[in-house]
Amino acid sequence: MISKAVSLGLAIYRVTKQFPAGEVLIGQLRQMANEVVKELTLNRKTKAIFKIKVVLNYLDISQKQQWTKELNFVILKREYSQLLEQLKDKLPVAKQAGKQDRITGRQKRIFLFVKQKQPAPLKEIAANFNNFNERTIRRDLADLIKQKYLSRQGQGKKSFYQINKDI
Repeated sequence: MISKAVSLGLAIYRVTKQFPAGEVLIGQLRQMANEVVKELTLNRKTKAIFKIKVVLNYLDISQKQQWTKELNFVILKREYSQLLEQLKDKLPVAKQAGKQDRITGRQKRIFLFVKQKQPAPLKEIAANFNNFNERTIRRDLADLIKQKYLSRQGQGKKSFYQINKDI
């Protein structure tokens, strides 16, 4: 992916050489293309996705100015869009929807406890975290289920929690 981003960045440099001298979009497009490479190098996929979207918008603006051949923009936009899709495929499902997973330290401890004791009933989990009330533990468990870290089996007092098999 990084090598593709580098190739696309070089293509941006070649295309922007054809823009009118002093055009602001030259620097903006080049900088954003470089930022995509940087974010991928640092393995910050979410930030790289954001930067690619900016590049695509800058390419739209540039294309409408007709400073160079239409085909240049069509190819660049197609390739950046493909890179964008590849990155989205590598993100966890919750992050694709724009939601960042936020797990508290307590939730991490609950997760590790369930992992060690699974299947773990609520009473056992709550007893292990007796410095928090049961409602707080339930809320944390519900959040962990929502984020697909845990699953719940059964209902009421007979319910128990275990690690989600999809992890």
